[in-house]
Amino acid sequence: VNVWVNYFRRYDAGFKKVKNRLSEIGKIKYVGAFYTKGFRHNGSHLIDLVHWFFGKIKRTEIIEILHDEKFPSASGIFYSEKAKVNFTALDYKNFELFEIDIIGSNGRIIIKDGGQKIVFEKVAMDKFYNNYKNLETYENHCSSYGMSMMSGLNQGISGGLMPGLTHEMEIQKVFEQCLNYENI
Repeated sequence: VNVWVNYFRRYDAGFKKVKNRLSEIGKIKYVGAFYTKGFRHNGSHLIDLVHWFFGKIKRTEIIEILHDEKFPSASGIFYSEKAKVNFTALDYKNFELFEIDIIGSNGRIIIKDGGQKIVFEKVAMDKFYNNYKNLETYENHCSSYGMSMMSGLNQGISGGLMPGLTHEMEIQKVFEQCLNYENI
């Protein structure tokens, strides 16, 4: 029996574009992420994306705990194989948020509204100042969420690599690293 874990962003066309275009933005200089609704809820999706985009998380540093009975959360740094990812937990009672900002030496990718909008930027010459470079948007990807489950099912049925129990164990190991800091 195959077991697939529903990390649905892996099946979404926009997130697949992000994965495929990471090399285009050059050497990763900074990754920042914001999430709400708890470490084990939206935080697990963040951990999955960090693994998928940047490789296995080798070490975690917890900087702050957001105590909440329903959705305990943590802020800190994931040190993965290819990037250091700064992540910040925010209180879901104010608003929901899931965003990732990836800055490279040649461009930037901004994931907004949980992936409903993804902005791709590249280095370009400034229009007003000679010899000055800036970032310029070259593509806006708008929501493809409606098709992510169908896309995931097709991917799995056709034998594509799917997040399964072994992958989920890796994510649980990251949770355990974080739990060593304080019980969240």
